[in-house]
Amino acid sequence: MATSGDFLVATDIRFRDPGVEAGPEAPTHDELIKEASSRLEAAIRAWNGSVAQATAEYSKAVKEMVGRADRARKAIEAELKPEKLGRLAGITLFDDRIVANRKGQPVTSDLQAAVDTAGNLSHTRRHTLTRFGLLGPFSVFTPKNVKSDDRELFILLEGSDWAEVIKIGNSKQMAARKFVQQVSIATRSVEEVQRGRWGRAVALQTELIRIAQDWTEVDEAQRQLIEAHSERAAILSAAPGLEQLVPPDLTEKGRTIKKARELLRQAEEIAKATPQIPARPVIDVPDLQQRRLELAAASDHDEISDGENDDVANVVQPQREVERPSTGDALQASVSIFDQIRELAELRDKDLITPEQFEMKRQELLDRL
Repeated sequence: MATSGDFLVATDIRFRDPGVEAGPEAPTHDELIKEASSRLEAAIRAWNGSVAQATAEYSKAVKEMVGRADRARKAIEAELKPEKLGRLAGITLFDDRIVANRKGQPVTSDLQAAVDTAGNLSHTRRHTLTRFGLLGPFSVFTPKNVKSDDRELFILLEGSDWAEVIKIGNSKQMAARKFVQQVSIATRSVEEVQRGRWGRAVALQTELIRIAQDWTEVDEAQRQLIEAHSERAAILSAAPGLEQLVPPDLTEKGRTIKKARELLRQAEEIAKATPQIPARPVIDVPDLQQRRLELAAASDHDEISDGENDDVANVVQPQREVERPSTGDALQASVSIFDQIRELAELRDKDLITPEQFEMKRQELLDRL
């Protein structure tokens, strides 16, 4: 029969046999949760990193493809855009068109350009001036009170169905003759220039079509993204062990329990998630003929806008031959002019036009008297 002394000897560490090792202490429940949480957290972190990297690779592949398409499209537009060859007194010459008097016309093999004085042009090119109503300062029917100097220098541009006259300052005679030579060279080479430009544009368009149809790199990046998204085995393996350790009692809100429940929530979302593949870009292939017309129109507009203030005084607007007005008509016209001047004065007084604009328009109206 064991005595109380025997019990003390068996349980008191002071009386244990020093040659016998004590067994390891079992981990606490809290420590088990922390260990399972660490395994699940590491699996979630690895999955997020893999998916993020695959998503970045997919975005990079798409960006590179779009970049190649943009460069090809810009090369097409650069090829189609008219090349500016020169400009003089409001006339701008491109390699396939010419802008004069705020009008754009194609450069063709039959385009002619001449620079001469008003007196010479009125004799040598009178048929052209009459045909297109460009009589202006050359007309013998011009009223006597309109002064015209036969020595003034002009450039005459004549196409098959159009013509324009532009006044050039006498000091620009050499520049005007060089410009006319440029026009002549452009007319001789325009067909070759357009064939070469169109051929290069078609080749670039073919390359753009090839780029738009080649999804090899994007498809491979998408496959890797889907594969990275599906690699959830480590998460699905670690989550059940932690779930068994977390007490169902939601009143327990210790830091360890709270973190474990958040990890389980993330694992559940990952298990249900599907790959989010960004939408593929749309690669537009421009219509060459339409884009060519748009770029030409834009060039014309830019030149017209740039020249509106610089060379407006040198522009000769087309006129038709007119008969001298009768005395009664002239009197009525003069009354109308003074009425217009009074109206302009009212606009000036109301600050709707500047004094400079009023004075310029007033002088124009007085010159008609």
